[in-house]
Amino acid sequence: MQNNTLKIQLIKILLMFFVIHFTASTTAAADVISDNTVKELISEIKELRKNNENLKTELETIKKEQAEIKKNMADYSRRDHESKTPSGAASNALSDLEKELNSAASGDIQKGAKTTAQNSLGMAGATNPDMGAVGIISYTAAKKYEDQGGTPAANTFQFDEAELNIAGYVDPFHKYDLVLGFHEDEVGVEEAYLTKFDLPLKLAGRLGKFRSSIGFINQHHVDELPWAGEHVFLNSFLGEEGLVTTGLELKKTFSSKGRWTPTLSYELGSGHEYDKTAATGTPNKLAMHLDKSFARDRRNLIRLRNHFDINEKKDFTLGLSYLDSDHGDLKVLGADFQYRYRPQSYQGLSFIGEFLKRDDKSYNLKRAAAGLNSFSPQGYMLNLEYQWDPVWKAGAVYSNFDDPARINSGKCDSKIVYIAHPQTEFTRYLLQYEQREMAGFEKDNRLTMQLIFNTGYHRHKLK
Repeated sequence: MQNNTLKIQLIKILLMFFVIHFTASTTAAADVISDNTVKELISEIKELRKNNENLKTELETIKKEQAEIKKNMADYSRRDHESKTPSGAASNALSDLEKELNSAASGDIQKGAKTTAQNSLGMAGATNPDMGAVGIISYTAAKKYEDQGGTPAANTFQFDEAELNIAGYVDPFHKYDLVLGFHEDEVGVEEAYLTKFDLPLKLAGRLGKFRSSIGFINQHHVDELPWAGEHVFLNSFLGEEGLVTTGLELKKTFSSKGRWTPTLSYELGSGHEYDKTAATGTPNKLAMHLDKSFARDRRNLIRLRNHFDINEKKDFTLGLSYLDSDHGDLKVLGADFQYRYRPQSYQGLSFIGEFLKRDDKSYNLKRAAAGLNSFSPQGYMLNLEYQWDPVWKAGAVYSNFDDPARINSGKCDSKIVYIAHPQTEFTRYLLQYEQREMAGFEKDNRLTMQLIFNTGYHRHKLK
């Protein structure tokens, strides 16, 4: 019995020893596990912090990329709109040529940049120019149109004009442009000039035959204007084809930290001004027609263009022009403006205006000596246009030309409303109504339907 008791006690002691030993081992293991866990957690926290910093860096990069994409989209929308208006907001109320000159003058253009066709042709692009063709077909219904000196005759379809555009880079520093005009009975060189990009003082220039930078309308070809056909203001003051210069133009765009960007240009050239056979030296409007009976004169043109970015949706452009000629003390003063509001890339309102006045001292003195009216001719044009859809727009044009001395036609007044459907950048359909009053003629009403199309390279998209 006693032995059994001793055995039981011994077993109890062994069990207690085992329990105590096991409990101590477990506690020590738990302490070890706890320390390892803490170390692992600290390591994970450090890793998470590091990953967090990397994520922040990636997020900042993504934000910058998104901002750049938004900026590029805004620039693309602006350029797309400018290319569809007779301007170039932005910077566009300008032709593509003027944009190229401005880019060159500000040093933004890349030397040696090639055109699309040259890039696609590789090495062959050095000798293969970009080429494109433009055609204009119209139908005009007007009872008195032909009787009042209008050409072509009324109530007939006419192929008004075809243009062949050729352009390319001669080398990394020179680019050439050639525009050939095809009419029913003649072919002529409308423009042919060389643009140079690397002049001193960040100047850009062109040399050859080109449309003069005077005013706003004159810088654009017929297919770039919102309305159809001849225009009273342009025709009465500058001639049917506008003012074309053979000479040199230098241009400087000044850098600006604010929203104002000024561009100053100087033009030295020659053109046709006076008929040598006319006893009174009567000017042929102001136009430089290619009639061999007209004497070439030397003229200087200074133009200051100021572009203001009001905000992301609004901009305003103001231009001032001064032209003088060494023949007959002829001076021309001009002012033009363009206001644009674009709540969306395809929707917006534009308001364009232009004023021109000529002062021909020699001619006025001759008329005054003869007891005739010696007032100087002047005129203005206003164009309001609204686009509500990417392929639909409508507008109105009012023009007035006052010629008291009756150099051309006396007083002329024109009111135009139109609706245009530029289905793509390669085609434009237009329907236009005009009411015209000219001194010495009855009031005339004209309805015009016009189609403009182009293919291949073209310096500007259809408006």
